[in-house]
Amino acid sequence: MRPSTRCLLALLACVAGVSAQTAGRVSAVRVYRGQALVTRTVEFTAQAGPQELVVGELPERLLPESLYATGDGGLVVRAVRYRAEAVAEEPREEVRLLDQEIAAKQDEIERIRAERDVLEQQGKYLDKLENFVAPTASAELSKGVLDAEALMKMTQFAFEQRAQIATKRLEYGRQEKQAQEALTVLGRKRQALVGSDSRLRRQAVVFLEAPKAGPARLDLNYLVSGVGWSPAYVARLNGAMDKLMLEYHAVVTQFSGEDWTNVELVLSTGSVAMQANTPMLAPLYVGLTEAGGDGADDAREYAAQRRELEEQIRGT
Repeated sequence: MRPSTRCLLALLACVAGVSAQTAGRVSAVRVYRGQALVTRTVEFTAQAGPQELVVGELPERLLPESLYATGDGGLVVRAVRYRAEAVAEEPREEVRLLDQEIAAKQDEIERIRAERDVLEQQGKYLDKLENFVAPTASAELSKGVLDAEALMKMTQFAFEQRAQIATKRLEYGRQEKQAQEALTVLGRKRQALVGSDSRLRRQAVVFLEAPKAGPARLDLNYLVSGVGWSPAYVARLNGAMDKLMLEYHAVVTQFSGEDWTNVELVLSTGSVAMQANTPMLAPLYVGLTEAGGDGADDAREYAAQRRELEEQIRGT
């Protein structure tokens, strides 16, 4: 093996060794009106020197521009990059279960429609049979050789088949309507969970540097939409009707696409970002004058320059 080839293989092995992937856990959430700041704690085994950490299973409603990370134990975060990759199967378990239910309902609708097609074929066959029996019976009647019993059995058979076809057609119509309604509900549930971008794997690539190898911890922070909370009050009177206890609750709703079980939850009445115009500082011109100069002329010139500057500021 050539020395250059051995060096290349060693370099690839080193590059592969400094990349790790994990999902971490959601440890803290600060809920605002309409958005939430999520902190995901990632514990991993760091290697000494520069490396990449891939944090996966990020929610659908994440705002990529809000990603940032902080490290403990001397970790230095160089950059955080967001990436989304298309996958063949939805990565979330609850969405995969919904997809299975949707596929089952679609198969059920196809089965019902196929059975209704069979009923249509049976009805067409009965039409052909009646078109054959009626002329034959008329010809036999004119010749005096009509078999009345056979004609009665054939007629009774045709009407029984017609009745069964009508009953089954109504039943299949009812089943198809119920299946379509269930399919619509499942589709809405899936839309609420995944939004518009389905079957995407969302990840954050953290470029960091560790002073030494060993256990390390990193906090990945980001904003998500589809979140909100509203206050709720409960008033209780005691038995003597002389004391009132007022309870203050909060109703939190979130469709961010991630699990917030057992997280440190903080509610805020503030806003994530506020926009305001910064005050404009007007310059103050200071000059030197000769002793004994005309102070009145200088004052008038200064006032004129100030008015001109104020007009320029108003114009901008």
